[in-house]
Amino acid sequence: MSGYSVPLRQLVEEFKLEVVNRASDFDKICVTVEDINRPALQLVGFYEHFEAARLQMIGMVEFTYLSGLSSEQRYVAFDRFFSYKVPALIISRGLQPYSECIETAKKHDITVLTSQ
Repeated sequence: MSGYSVPLRQLVEEFKLEVVNRASDFDKICVTVEDINRPALQLVGFYEHFEAARLQMIGMVEFTYLSGLSSEQRYVAFDRFFSYKVPALIISRGLQPYSECIETAKKHDITVLTSQ
């Protein structure tokens, strides 16, 4: 164990991330894993070996995949994904979160952030 722990709030401030949905425990969340995860496989339903403790980041690849899904399919994908209680989801490149993302993040009380 490396003892790595950084408050999510500190990362948000340091990297100038915009909070789109703030979880009720936002001020208590600490990121304890240095790596991030790009959840492409999880969004298609593969969760074997998924390390939910990592910060999750959606980039252009994941966003493009999600754009090809129906609203109902996106809802199901995000609902299952957020049920794993990830510390936060970052949507990069200034991309705007899908409404299904925000709706299910609120349902599961998960922080959603955006980045340029």
